[in-house]
Amino acid sequence: MICLLTLKLTNMKDKILSNLPNEKHTLLEISYPEIHIVDRKNSDKTKGIVIYDQKQEDIKSVCLFNNTELEILVDAFGENALPIKKGKHASQCECVVFPSNYDEKSWTLVIETKYAADEEAAFKIRENEVNYPKKMVSQIISTVEYFREKNIIDKSRVVHAIISFPNLIADFNSQLFSFVEKEEWSAEYLLLYKKIRIKGCNAANIISNKRLRFVTD
Repeated sequence: MICLLTLKLTNMKDKILSNLPNEKHTLLEISYPEIHIVDRKNSDKTKGIVIYDQKQEDIKSVCLFNNTELEILVDAFGENALPIKKGKHASQCECVVFPSNYDEKSWTLVIETKYAADEEAAFKIRENEVNYPKKMVSQIISTVEYFREKNIIDKSRVVHAIISFPNLIADFNSQLFSFVEKEEWSAEYLLLYKKIRIKGCNAANIISNKRLRFVTD
């Protein structure tokens, strides 16, 4: 019995369901050629993260191009999905994405979005508030570290991360990290010491169970 349980919990989906509050995590299994991830909580808090198989007329998305129609799982977070103790929760991003047939060589992707209307709004310095880029990077780090502490993601595994401004058309990756003050939050530092490969973009290509490529201009 112990051996069977240990084997079962090597599966990413089972680890999430066993370690995290199920009512705060919506696990969606899909294989669309185009996977459009939308955050609707600003307009409808009852919906939050919604997944579509095509572009929507009313809202922009993070798109995962999935030409091979690989079956993947999206863990869409509800509010306060990463509990630390009663009344306290870890800062979180929008969702975690990974292949359904997850193994030790599979990719893992975390996504954080902000629906800033334009570039000025995306990179605005707000008085007494953390700017969007800095906040988004901190949410990515917090989510990945939480999943590692829960042994859902191995500490040695490189995790892919997208910081997305869906309403921006131009390439904003180079500008993104100029607004992140902490040197240890640079893209290079995060990859080397946190094992997080982070990119400012609105799309990625799912190539296989083991390969994922960011889409940038």
